[in-house]
Amino acid sequence: MIVALALSMLFTTVALADVTTSATVKGETLSLGCGFGVDESAMTAEQQTTRVDAVSQYYAAEDDVLAGLAEAGTAAQADVDAYKLGRDARWLLTQMDKAGWTDEQTKAYAEAAALSGDARDTAADALVTSGQLTSEQGAALKVSGTNTSRSINLSDTSAVETATNDLEALRQTLKQTLTDAGITVVETGSGGNANRTDGDDSRRQNTGGKSL
Repeated sequence: MIVALALSMLFTTVALADVTTSATVKGETLSLGCGFGVDESAMTAEQQTTRVDAVSQYYAAEDDVLAGLAEAGTAAQADVDAYKLGRDARWLLTQMDKAGWTDEQTKAYAEAAALSGDARDTAADALVTSGQLTSEQGAALKVSGTNTSRSINLSDTSAVETATNDLEALRQTLKQTLTDAGITVVETGSGGNANRTDGDDSRRQNTGGKSL
């Protein structure tokens, strides 16, 4: 309830984690996704719930911003769909419970996530066949290797600036929500991969934090 109220009060801005300096305006390119991650080393179950709720609400708000851009003809619907497909796949993978994995399973997943193309798809299928991943997780692992973009091109520079400001305000709200819950935020910047809030298990195997 607290998380929902905090984010809904700033719903016209956005809610995940690419903060003011993270989402940058470069010509007519709008940076999306998040610019920070979290330290999961001592995260409680309650904090994990807060994190999932807050990030999920951010994505809903980000979707509204993207829908407005597409409806206005400023962004191509295909670009928006491709970004959301990859984002949602990364987020699903980030939420996987790996607590029960053996060292061998952890290694197998890391190796699969480091691959690309057909090799990645084959490795993902093998993890599903072995029962380590569900079919949905296996499909997400494949998608996260191809839909990697964290930005879209807009036809109007002023639209980039407006959307960037909206997104940054929502990210700030998310960041504050996580901090208030006692969750340690790890800064990375919107262009990076390690410890990102929106999740990318395939690119942060050796980091101390974790994407949201």
